[in-house]
Amino acid sequence: MIMAGHMNVGAIFYLLNNYDEALRHYLEDARIMEVYEQSRLSGLYGNIGMLYSDIDELDKAQFYLNRSIEMNVNNKNIDETIKFLNVLGIVQRKKGDYKQSEKSLKKAISTAKDTPRYYRDVADIHSSLVELYKKTKNYKKQQFHIQKSIEYYEKINNPANIAYAKRLLADFYLDRGEKIKAENEIREAKKFFDSSDSDIPVQTKRDFYASYAKIMYAQNKYKEAYDELNNGFALFDTLFNLKKIEQASKLETKYFYQQKMEVDSIKRSEERKKEALRIKKEKAESQAALNQQKFYSTLGIGGSFSLLVIAFILFKAYRNKNKSNILISEQKSQIEAKQTEILDSIKYAKRIQTAILPPQSLVKSYLKNSFILYKPKDVVAGDFYWMEHVGDNILFAAADCTGHGVPGAMVSVVCNNGLNRSVREYELTGPDEILNKTQEIVVQEFEKSEEAVKDGMYISICSLSLTTLSLSWSGANNPLWIIRKDSDQVEEIKADKQPIGKHENPKPYTKHELKLQAGDSVYIFTDGYQDQFGGEKNKKFKSGNFKKLLFQIQENSMEEQKQIIKKTFEDWKGEFEQVDDVCVIGVRL
Repeated sequence: MIMAGHMNVGAIFYLLNNYDEALRHYLEDARIMEVYEQSRLSGLYGNIGMLYSDIDELDKAQFYLNRSIEMNVNNKNIDETIKFLNVLGIVQRKKGDYKQSEKSLKKAISTAKDTPRYYRDVADIHSSLVELYKKTKNYKKQQFHIQKSIEYYEKINNPANIAYAKRLLADFYLDRGEKIKAENEIREAKKFFDSSDSDIPVQTKRDFYASYAKIMYAQNKYKEAYDELNNGFALFDTLFNLKKIEQASKLETKYFYQQKMEVDSIKRSEERKKEALRIKKEKAESQAALNQQKFYSTLGIGGSFSLLVIAFILFKAYRNKNKSNILISEQKSQIEAKQTEILDSIKYAKRIQTAILPPQSLVKSYLKNSFILYKPKDVVAGDFYWMEHVGDNILFAAADCTGHGVPGAMVSVVCNNGLNRSVREYELTGPDEILNKTQEIVVQEFEKSEEAVKDGMYISICSLSLTTLSLSWSGANNPLWIIRKDSDQVEEIKADKQPIGKHENPKPYTKHELKLQAGDSVYIFTDGYQDQFGGEKNKKFKSGNFKKLLFQIQENSMEEQKQIIKKTFEDWKGEFEQVDDVCVIGVRL
């Protein structure tokens, strides 16, 4: 099978808003797939349609979206059908085709069938319908769909999205002249907005502050309006810089090192200028001393003239020093600006990585007695958690990709894609089958590089049936721990000593079948928790202490366990640096 290597790269360029590069990779991939791999065209056509929608090439967007939806409906791919119907509805609204837009969006909602898996999608579609009914001035339907979007965002417990939906309701009331209701809703929205710990896009923040200011102004509360408007204006430069960074962002890690080299170059240049200033200052001081000596030996006739010369020399030296101080200050500002650009780029990469993680609210909807402790070492991480729901089986995993930070995050995108394709495209449900196929996909992806890539992934993956309480499990280097009800020890199932990635003499992964009972607890994790240095002697926490900790807290609820595990980690780490990403998943039956 011919694998097209442009799609993953194109997707990342698209998320970074680098549309030219994204489109180039997408279209090259389409050319190959149309000949060799037509089964994968549906998702690619949808991505191309989304890209064209973003740059307002609406006819092209509609063409590719329609082709994608038709293929997804035929293949019974519900996830992508819902996603691209929503985008198609938005495109049709932009074109002024309001009836077709309404038809597409309502079809997307009916396809989702009020299933918890699609609550986030349904909420977003209701928000799209709000924008549609704003255009058609249908206030009744507009209000209805605002309330529905709030209802579904509350179901997934996402404060940032709840704030967004409530802002729509506040704007709705203001448009209708109901100022008091508008004020009440925007104040309520601000509570969720302020409590959100998610990375809210800058444009969304600016829209929120603008709405808040407009509503306060309508209520003659000018100071509050002024303050909130200033908050929005303060983000203007950030938004401008962010857009520049998005367009300039590159996939290669060397981008960040190049920035660092430039900063180092500026620092070295500053040091050279300081040394030159020091020499110049000493020279000026020597000249001043010489002139002073001449002054004392000069008769009264030349005294006044000599004094003026000395004053001029001293003034010139003082002015040059001030210029140098200004130059140094400007160099420092440039360094700080570049450091800010680098940080903003990494923060944007975090939003990309967050998009591949299932919301913890979705995890809770399938695994009510569970927790996920996720603590990246840096802004972005090599660790990630993953979940899929297939029939009666809930698939979930804790994965640790090579490295951490930006390089680790890039590997995690490839590995996460391998897991998704194994389940969604190849329809595999056994943990061993999923790992075998993911191994194949990851190796094929990395083999496309002109340089040898030895990166890979350690992973622990479960397939759990809540009906029969049976668990299938496979592991690549990372184990499974079970604490059975009324047991006096932690049961450990060891993993295959073989990572996901290029490996000499690869073997099929082992599948373990386990029968569980109500009250049993299952734990999967990466190695970051046990490997953390800390304590009085700055030693590793180690797996033995981790087992003892889990055993001691079995009487606690899963949410309480998460808080205890988190606090224990922070107390152990103390003032020491976190050494690796941390991901721990616990499930009680």
